[in-house]
Amino acid sequence: MYERMPDNRKVVSKTLLQGQDGGGIAGFHCLRNPCNMDPMSFCQPFLHYLTHLVEHFGLTFPETVGVVAAIEILPNTAYFFCAAAEALLAMVPSDLNRCHRGFAFGYLLAKLLLYFRRSKLDRNTGTRFNIYWEPELPSGKDWEDRCTLKTQACLRFHAAFATLVHKKRRAIQYKKLRKHFCSTTPNCDLLVTNHVLCICSCLGLLPSWVRGEVEVASSNRYMQWFLSRFKLPATADSMEQITETVRHALSTRYQIPFSRRKVENVLCKVYRTRSGSHSDKKFCDLVFPGQMLFTCEGDRLRVSFPSNAAAEDTLVELYLVQQWAFDNTLLSVEDIIGKLGISDKGVPTNKEASDWLVPSALMFGRAKTKLDFDIGHQVPVSCPAFLRKSLRMISRSLGG
Repeated sequence: MYERMPDNRKVVSKTLLQGQDGGGIAGFHCLRNPCNMDPMSFCQPFLHYLTHLVEHFGLTFPETVGVVAAIEILPNTAYFFCAAAEALLAMVPSDLNRCHRGFAFGYLLAKLLLYFRRSKLDRNTGTRFNIYWEPELPSGKDWEDRCTLKTQACLRFHAAFATLVHKKRRAIQYKKLRKHFCSTTPNCDLLVTNHVLCICSCLGLLPSWVRGEVEVASSNRYMQWFLSRFKLPATADSMEQITETVRHALSTRYQIPFSRRKVENVLCKVYRTRSGSHSDKKFCDLVFPGQMLFTCEGDRLRVSFPSNAAAEDTLVELYLVQQWAFDNTLLSVEDIIGKLGISDKGVPTNKEASDWLVPSALMFGRAKTKLDFDIGHQVPVSCPAFLRKSLRMISRSLGG
């Protein structure tokens, strides 16, 4: 089945920007493409807008965790997250009320994206998967607690496992992280958390190897189909056997490395095709004309600018964000861990998580986080007045 897929559905490439008009708010349309075999395709618009928000507002490490947490509010489409980000990018950073800094920045974005979801669209934008709940914001206190837990988990996971190479140990620790990371987020299931952890890893909130890892559950319909087809018991060893056999076969046949995350995505698409499901026609990946594209090359990330022929690709080591604001300087995550004396015991216990507070020097650093490479943003927007008006209204509703 992978062999029969057109090349533009196997990898992330500039052909994504030749997709069909995906609709959206008048003046801010997206492009839609059939679901790609590379799960990084789903992450493209999130990564584009996240890097711009970090650069534009100089977001700190915890603030960026809070912005990623906003994805979990409405996780099956990037469109409304990106519309909210576009509205924020249109403002001068100094005009942002101080009450919207810290974890409140992500809360503002989350409330704004839900407002846009209720707005009139030229045409409904596509989704990558179904959700079976009505998205809603938690209370401000629950949001703070949720983001604090995630921030501590990221720092401790970095401290303990930044250079972990043992395959089975990676799988074990990833599963522990996945369970803890969204333990206080209702409806944040395995699929959602796998995507969110990949995005965190690309940004530098988690170790680079996390973006190639994935957790596979025997309860997934596609895995039940494979276990039944090959008459295998529903055990962790059986799922590992299927995943690793397919990974080795694809890597050998095509002479390119296949991550466990990509193999899991291929297995899902095989199931959809072989089981007669119509979901391949229903779901899609979204991008925006003029955005950057991101691809994994081992521990490095390639950033390309398809809409700017004069711009050369940038290859960054490990993460899109190399250093974060800390007090009046910029530090790597490793140095932040050293400064704060973060434990290297891995995923914290519930008590450790409840007892921890984000230090002020990390949350409200006087320095401004900056990227180490030039970024391009040529997404066409012809409705800036509507975006600005919506942002002002939501900001005032939150006390800004």
